[in-house]
Amino acid sequence: MPHLATAPKPQKERLSLVLDFDKKQALTEIAQKQNRSLNFVVLEMIEKSLQEAQEEAEYQSYIKNRVMRAYNEMKENGSQGVSSAKAKEIVMQRVRERLENNK
Repeated sequence: MPHLATAPKPQKERLSLVLDFDKKQALTEIAQKQNRSLNFVVLEMIEKSLQEAQEEAEYQSYIKNRVMRAYNEMKENGSQGVSSAKAKEIVMQRVRERLENNK
């Protein structure tokens, strides 16, 4: 039977943390409630935090690109006579409408 190739495992590094007693106790309690090791819970939280940070960075980049696209479009086509105060008023009205519709 041929040996199946497997993807190489990522290299692991050790990390030492110094925590307040209360934080370690809270993590230990979470681990016990989940019937997991403290190490597993901490790694899971780190992974979640890294994922959230990546998503936030992607969102910020998306917003920046949208703003720049709108700015460039306004520069090329003009503001079409809408003042910033009027634009803000329109946006705030739409926000209020969406909030009302989501109740």
